[in-house]
Amino acid sequence: MLFFTNLYFSKVESLIHLGIFIQTMKKNIILLFSVLVVLLFQQKSYATHIVGGEMNYRFLGNNLYEVTLTCYRDCFNGIPPFDDPAIIGVYNSSGILISTTEAFITTQGPVSNAINSPCLAPPVNVCYQVATYVFNIALPPIPGGYTLTYQRCCRNGSVINVQNVDNTGATYFATIPDPSITTFNSNPVFVNRPPTFICKDAPFTFDHSATDFEGDSLVYSVTIPFNGADRFNPIPNPPEPPPYARIVYRNPYSVANVFGGTPLAIDENTGILTATPRSLGQFVYGITVKEYRNGIYLGETIRDFQVNVVSCPEITVASIFSPTISCGTLMANFANTSYNAATYHWDFGDPSTANDTSSQMNPAYAYADTGDYLATLIAYSAFNPNCNDTVIGLVHINPVFNSYFDISNEHCTNEFKFFDRSLELVESQIFGNGILAMTLFQQRSIHNTFIRILEHIQFHLSLRPILPVTIPCLKMSPF
Repeated sequence: MLFFTNLYFSKVESLIHLGIFIQTMKKNIILLFSVLVVLLFQQKSYATHIVGGEMNYRFLGNNLYEVTLTCYRDCFNGIPPFDDPAIIGVYNSSGILISTTEAFITTQGPVSNAINSPCLAPPVNVCYQVATYVFNIALPPIPGGYTLTYQRCCRNGSVINVQNVDNTGATYFATIPDPSITTFNSNPVFVNRPPTFICKDAPFTFDHSATDFEGDSLVYSVTIPFNGADRFNPIPNPPEPPPYARIVYRNPYSVANVFGGTPLAIDENTGILTATPRSLGQFVYGITVKEYRNGIYLGETIRDFQVNVVSCPEITVASIFSPTISCGTLMANFANTSYNAATYHWDFGDPSTANDTSSQMNPAYAYADTGDYLATLIAYSAFNPNCNDTVIGLVHINPVFNSYFDISNEHCTNEFKFFDRSLELVESQIFGNGILAMTLFQQRSIHNTFIRILEHIQFHLSLRPILPVTIPCLKMSPF
C-alpha cells in the first residue's frame, strides 16, 4: 500500500514539474517573439535608404520664417518610407533645445534619372524619391541666433567612400544668424536637383548654383557631409544639439578625391561642378554655398547627396582643332580630336570643287586659293546613327610673307634711311637702335636690325632677325 501511495505522489510531482516546464516554455516563447518583433521593427527603422537632403529658410517678416526640409531616399535598395512627420529641433547658440516641431510631408515624388544627352539610356537600377516638408515657425531674435536641425539614419550600405556606412546617418541643418549681424535673412536655395547618376570615365558638368532672396554674394565649395543618428537611435527625438560631426571617408577617398579620377571640383563663383569619375559605385559628397553681405558672413546651405557612378554607352563627340591655320602654303593639315567615333566624313568647304572631302581621321587638303573657309566634320557613332555628331571649324589659308627692306646711306656719314620692301603685309615697321624710319649709327659700328611683321589676317606678331649691318668708311686718295 505504501508502495502505491509513493508511486501516486511521484506521478503527481512529475505532472506538476511538467506543468511548470510548459508554463516556462510559454513565457520564453512569448519573450522570444517579443524580442524578434522589436528587432524587426528596429531593423526596419534604421534600414538603409537615406541618400541626401538640405534645409532652407526664408524670412517672412514679424519674426516668422518659412522652413523647407528636402529629403531624398533610395526607392530601389531602401526599405522604409519618408518620416511623416519629421522631427525638427530648434537650438540656441549654446546648444540648448528651444523647441521641437513636427513637420509633415508637403510634396513627394520621383526624381528623374536624366542627363543632358539624347543618346544615353538611364540606368534601370537607380530609383530616387524626394520629399519636401514646408512649415512656418516664429523665432524672435536672440543673441547668437538659432540652429534648426533634422537627423536620420541610415545611409546605403553599398556606399563605397564612407567608413562604417551601415551605422552612419545624416544631419541636415540651417543656422539663423545673430540679430547683431542682421535681423532679416534667408539662406541660399539651390536651383537644380542633383543628378542621380553620372557616367564613368566621362567628363561631368553640372550647374550647382543657388539663388539668394536678399541678393547676397555666394561662394561655393565641395565639403564633407555631416553624420547624425545611428542604427540604435535612427530617428532621434529631439535631434542631437550642435556642433555636428562629419562623416569619415574611407581610404583612399577624401574631400579632394570623392570618387577617384579627375577630382570633383566646383567653381567658387559660378557653382559649376565638374569631375571625371573612374570607379563604379555609390559615393557621398557635399556642396556648401556660403552667403556674404557687404563682406560679412551670414550663413550657408549644405547639400548632402549620394550619386551613382554607372557605365554609360559610349557617346560620340565630334571635335577638331580650330582654327586650322596655314601660312605660305595652300595645304592645310587638320587635327581630329573627336572620341568614340567609328568613322569620319570631312567636307573642307572649298567652293571651287566638289571633291573637297575625306574619310581619313586626320586628313590634309590643298585649297585652290588663299582665304577663309569653313570645314565640316561628321563623327559617326558605332551603335546608333541618331547619335552621330557634327562640328564646324575655321580654316585660314594665308599667303607667303616676305619681309625685306633697303638701306640708303650717304657715303661716310652716320645717317641711314630704311625702306620697307616687304610683300603681302597689312602693316610693317622697321626698327634700328629703337628709332623708326631713320636711324643714326656710329661710324664703323655693327648693329642688329629687326623687322616686326603684323601678319595678314592672323595679326600675330613675330620678330625676325636680319643679319648685322656693317658700316665701313673708306678714305679715298685725292685725284
